[in-house]
Amino acid sequence: MRPDGSSFWCRVTSILFEDEAGLMGYTTLEDISERKAAEETLKRLYDAQETIMHLIAHDLKNPLTNIQMLVEVLQRDETLLSTCPANTQKETKAFLSMIEQACTDANALLKDVLYLGELDAKRMEKQRVNMNDYLDARLLVYRVVAQQQGIELVLELPAEVVEAHIHPGRFSRVLDNLLTNALKFTPRGGHIYVRLQEQQGRVHIQVQDTGQGIPAELQEHVFDKFSTAAREGLYGTATTGLGLFITKQIVLLHGGKIWLESFEHKGTTFFIELP
Repeated sequence: MRPDGSSFWCRVTSILFEDEAGLMGYTTLEDISERKAAEETLKRLYDAQETIMHLIAHDLKNPLTNIQMLVEVLQRDETLLSTCPANTQKETKAFLSMIEQACTDANALLKDVLYLGELDAKRMEKQRVNMNDYLDARLLVYRVVAQQQGIELVLELPAEVVEAHIHPGRFSRVLDNLLTNALKFTPRGGHIYVRLQEQQGRVHIQVQDTGQGIPAELQEHVFDKFSTAAREGLYGTATTGLGLFITKQIVLLHGGKIWLESFEHKGTTFFIELP
């Protein structure tokens, strides 16, 4: 408080030390009002930008879905396609496929952007979950996809039940992103291993693939938002650059940590540790 009764933001630093005269000390008072004002301004700007981004992302979903539905109708309507000149029918079908793929990619990006907003806006109600059963159930769909791609998906579970304190819905996004990535970059004839262990009271999950691996110079950026390490998969699958960023945020919200080891042309392993 100032003598006139007004207040201001300040940082107080006190230091104690000993010398021949005994224990001494001093205190400094730094006026940080301008810094706090700048912080508040930036926070308001950030909040406004986040709100606008999420509104735009949400409002764009419907027109994109409508475009995608119309493209599907056109692709199925052989009568309509037959009205095109014979020499352009193949090209017309290719253009429709490109529009459909562009809508799919845009929807994936909007889905990830909206999910980021949900992570910030909602508290996670965690519960005790049997991870053996949880992983077995989550892998059902991916076993089918892996089989279609000629990839063997193996789940390695310990004999004893391992439990973890998680939000089942949110944590499923972690597994979805890691398994989707593994399937994107593992060639036919490859393997994907999902392993569960409990060590010293902590739950460990591994997702290992025998895919093309991540170049060393990109590995430190894989968890960045809109990561520059994002690459197209072996099967032409697009990526938003947000998947692994979201994955890391969910793991951190669970009080855990995530890291990776990868070698080009040999594969990648993601490690998750939960309390």
